[in-house]
Amino acid sequence: EVRGVGPLNRRGFYLAFQDIGACIALTSVRVYYKRCVGVSRNLAVFTDVVTGADSSSLVEVRGQCVDHAEERDTPKMYCSAEGEWLVPIGRCVCSAGFEEHRDSCVACEVGFYKPVAGDGLCGKC
Repeated sequence: EVRGVGPLNRRGFYLAFQDIGACIALTSVRVYYKRCVGVSRNLAVFTDVVTGADSSSLVEVRGQCVDHAEERDTPKMYCSAEGEWLVPIGRCVCSAGFEEHRDSCVACEVGFYKPVAGDGLCGKC
């Protein structure tokens, strides 16, 4: 049997089981919750978050720009009740002197530069 509990508005909760003369044994109990696992998108990091209380709720999560990046538009995503990230909005861009490489911003190599923040790559001096 599966039972839903919630929504909870305090930290923690108690589970209690009472036997009323049944000829059965309780052999196991599984307690779980759904969450959206942390992810990096558009040069922003989104941390783990617990899903909303009901099946239609979306939890808005604001992302933090990776090191050496700055907000172009506020990075946000929504965590669905099924634990999936939806609708990425906004983004971060690499700061001046840095370019994007695998979801991070790395410094321009010696002899290269990037004068302004943005999507561009480092150019030769």
